[in-house]
Amino acid sequence: MCKSVGIYDERQYIICQSKAVLSLQKKILLALAAFLIFQAIANLIKYFLELRDGGNFGADFIVFWHAGQHVYQKQFLNFYDTALWQKILNNQSLYTAYPFQPFAYPPTIALLLWPLGTLSYNTAVALWTVIPLILYYALLFLFVKPTLRDTDKTTRNYIYLLVAASMLPAISANMFTGQIGTWMGVLFLGFFYYERRYPVIAGLCIGLIAIKPQLTPLLPFALIASSRWRIILTAACLIITMIVVTTAWLSIPIWADYMHMSVIFSGLINNNAHWIGKLAPGPYIALHGLGVPVSLAITIQGIISLVAVAAIIQVYRDKNSNQNIRQALLAAGILLVPPYSMCYDTPILAVALLPLLAYAWQKGLDNLLEVIAVMAIIIMPYAQPLLYKINIPFGTLSLLLLFAALYRKYINEKRGGNTAYAFSTA
Repeated sequence: MCKSVGIYDERQYIICQSKAVLSLQKKILLALAAFLIFQAIANLIKYFLELRDGGNFGADFIVFWHAGQHVYQKQFLNFYDTALWQKILNNQSLYTAYPFQPFAYPPTIALLLWPLGTLSYNTAVALWTVIPLILYYALLFLFVKPTLRDTDKTTRNYIYLLVAASMLPAISANMFTGQIGTWMGVLFLGFFYYERRYPVIAGLCIGLIAIKPQLTPLLPFALIASSRWRIILTAACLIITMIVVTTAWLSIPIWADYMHMSVIFSGLINNNAHWIGKLAPGPYIALHGLGVPVSLAITIQGIISLVAVAAIIQVYRDKNSNQNIRQALLAAGILLVPPYSMCYDTPILAVALLPLLAYAWQKGLDNLLEVIAVMAIIIMPYAQPLLYKINIPFGTLSLLLLFAALYRKYINEKRGGNTAYAFSTA
């Protein structure tokens, strides 16, 4: 226990209190990690029981698999023909997800999906799930490793455990649905990790991320503000090459079909915001789904987006800013700026959480805002659907808290304060 018996013991008393707070934070983090591991195992068991009763693994994956098959068989227009596409899905015993599931990705994704057309559904979904999982965790540990070189083995093992457990909700949101979010997480981690070392690799990652264009609006602001011209040039070359090859392969009209599908998809999202919103941390769709008028939801989204863009430009223009703060803010902003982002996009938030988790274990988080932000982001994929039922847009609030905590870190460091970020990917 901490005891203060006089003025000369005050410093020791404060140190003792700090150690007690750190010890409590460690216990909370371990308890959270244990809960997340237990939850993931329970969900996996439940999911396999459902498979035994006639369900299918990764229900949403049926869309990617069929698109790959159609491209492989040179039936290029089928996945943008809404009536034909839905008829194809309805005729599949594997498909049990939604009454209408459009294919809203740009034609360039065909270059990446066609190998799926050569595989059976079970083989394809297994590879689709396992390969990005391995790559994702490999990149996570590459991020952590530089920071832990001088720490003892026990500390390293605890932090590795926290890192692995903290991403389980985000990974589960993809694994059980067959969504593409883990692949996007791999590409974003690749971009962040190789940004300084190998800008060409980072640029290639950005070019591939463009197959999901709603996640890209904030990237040009960050790259231009920090003068990452090699990354910009590489990404632009890859995107242009993919567009040219896709157009030559699938013909020019495929783009008109895609634009038509985008309009239909936008209407689908708006008309079904009440149930899509429970999975969406993006401000506009989450608020619209709760009954906020469209004009007000758009206004709030616009304000949040402008603030995020301004903060990113400020931080990325500052050549003295900590690289990890920049990357963490960008990761959080990527999900705040677009009006439509989903819970299965959250694997990219690992970049924002890793340094905070490592620092929390070694020294303790600095304030309550950081503690709440970290906890909220970790449990977001589980908590968002539950709290949405009582009209709380938990995902949006969590992202705002995280962005505010990270920006506060940047301001404190700029004023000469200590930073919690010690990661180095250079």
